[in-house]
Amino acid sequence: MIRVLLVEDDAMIREMTRIFLESQKRFEVVCAASGEEALAHAKDPFDVILLDILLPDTNGMQLCQTLRSGHHCPIIFTSCLDDVDTIVHALELGGDDFLTKPSDNKVLVARILANVRRVQMDAAEPSLRGYTCPAFRLDADSRSVHCRGEDIHLADMEYRILSLFVRNPNTFFTANELYQKIWGKDSLGDAYVPQAKGAAFGYSALDMVTLGRSAHLGTFAQPGKEDRKAAEEAMEEIGITYLRDKLCTEMSGGELQMVLIARALTIFPSMLVLDEPESNLDFKNQLIILETIQKLSKNRGISAIVNTHYPEHALKISDKALLLNQDGTNIFGDAAEVINVENMRHSFSVQVHINQFSVDGREYRSVVPLHLV
Repeated sequence: MIRVLLVEDDAMIREMTRIFLESQKRFEVVCAASGEEALAHAKDPFDVILLDILLPDTNGMQLCQTLRSGHHCPIIFTSCLDDVDTIVHALELGGDDFLTKPSDNKVLVARILANVRRVQMDAAEPSLRGYTCPAFRLDADSRSVHCRGEDIHLADMEYRILSLFVRNPNTFFTANELYQKIWGKDSLGDAYVPQAKGAAFGYSALDMVTLGRSAHLGTFAQPGKEDRKAAEEAMEEIGITYLRDKLCTEMSGGELQMVLIARALTIFPSMLVLDEPESNLDFKNQLIILETIQKLSKNRGISAIVNTHYPEHALKISDKALLLNQDGTNIFGDAAEVINVENMRHSFSVQVHINQFSVDGREYRSVVPLHLV
């Protein structure tokens, strides 16, 4: 039996989730309606913790940090808060996964089993407790590294990847081997997401996303339950289940672009290549696309290569930038160093002003074109 601590203040959601999980005959569920109740139950061991963020007596993220001092089981956040900053912050503070409410109970079960499976895979490996090398010291209990006099907490994905390399020194892994060892699934390769320019056929969103599984099927094979499940999970992950039955020919550009991203996710790619995904979209949909790319990179550990004509967007989400010039030269490096006034002038023949400012404690950069040169 998998012991689940369910921390949820909404009585109806709490009870419905408990009833569904226990009906699966593999879960024992202990419920808590507040942080205080959760800490009281946390004296006992659990295999997984489902944690709401908006609790009546505390913030779920703060509670997560407290629970982490005594529990190293997976902590899955379940919250109606779905903005990228919240999700990233929750994972950085010790969460292993994030599920946006309302969610399908079948997806919840799949997430629980996937996280428990990863813990079991880690447990089968040699212990890393006390591991030290010249570059850093790894604390397996707190999932942090001590490097250059500083303790750095690792996100779950960072810890699993570092652990794999530590346990297998001087070993080369292919992208698919990494995906299998870290996620427990085969990657079917890299995925390409074209620019949404309208759909020619009236497929529903679910049908369009399921088409992404075609690389997994034989020439005359039809999608099965596992293919539909992969499609539904991909739509759930990026928050577009509401589009399930909507025809692609009736969608806005932003909606269709999200469907195409979900389609690419069905093959569990190690890399996404996106062709101008935010072009021809309004401000809102541009932000949705950019935040989705950030979320996928953080949650899944996917590398994303984004072709864009917007330097400002590259500054917003990119770690690295490659600037291609018409004369055949290129500049590659940290995005903030590559995208500067001099390079913009040379590459685009445009004089720009790059403005850096802060709003609510967050740093932003804007690129303003001034005039041609």
